[in-house]
Amino acid sequence: MQRPSGQANTRFSPIGNLSTTVAAIAQIEALIRRGELRPGDRMPPERELAELLGVSRPTVREALRALSILGIVRSRHGSGNYLGSLDEQALHEPLRWLLTLSLPAQDVNAVLEFRTVLESGLARLAAERISDDALERLRDLLAELEAAKSDEEVLRADMKMHAVIAEEANNPMLLWMLNAAVELNVAARSRTVRVPGVKGKVAADQRAIVEALEKRDGNEAAEAMWRHLKRISTAYNEYSRQHAEPAPAPG
Repeated sequence: MQRPSGQANTRFSPIGNLSTTVAAIAQIEALIRRGELRPGDRMPPERELAELLGVSRPTVREALRALSILGIVRSRHGSGNYLGSLDEQALHEPLRWLLTLSLPAQDVNAVLEFRTVLESGLARLAAERISDDALERLRDLLAELEAAKSDEEVLRADMKMHAVIAEEANNPMLLWMLNAAVELNVAARSRTVRVPGVKGKVAADQRAIVEALEKRDGNEAAEAMWRHLKRISTAYNEYSRQHAEPAPAPG
């Protein structure tokens, strides 16, 4: 079948029994990321999309509506659906929205578990790939962290160090996932940094992480990052139990 001028030449796969609307959105996003759908491309008509994806037209319509709300797909009256002008922020939105629903900021433990799993892997990769310039930046930030007086200064230096490590892992997909949850991470950090004694734990842990990165030891860097985030989680939970507010009276 010859496609109209400007319409994307794409490869879709039948979805089968997966959660249909979510799976349709995921497959369209995958095509965008692989460059098979580009800004300005005309999407195949709903009927053709339904056949290509192996789902119903209402499912396709729901998927396109969701992508339209996010600004990823734009509808032109009488002409069809087109891929919008994409930027990184637009592609962050679906995961950002999902994480906001599934990991509310007040669930500090859930956010810390997310970070522990993801960032220990990033530290392992960074140990193999980190540049000398990045190591120097981490040393400067560590000195800044150790000299910090206020919660805000601790938070700022710590966040910068984590950002450098994530960037030096040089894995765009993992970095994208971390950036998509940035609001949740900041909200959780703003609570854990207030726990007495955390400043000293953060500075000591970050020194261990930097030393492992300097040795380019991936196992040690991953373990140091894991211990760091688990230590913060433990301190936060102990403090929360000691200062738990009584439940409000019924009525």
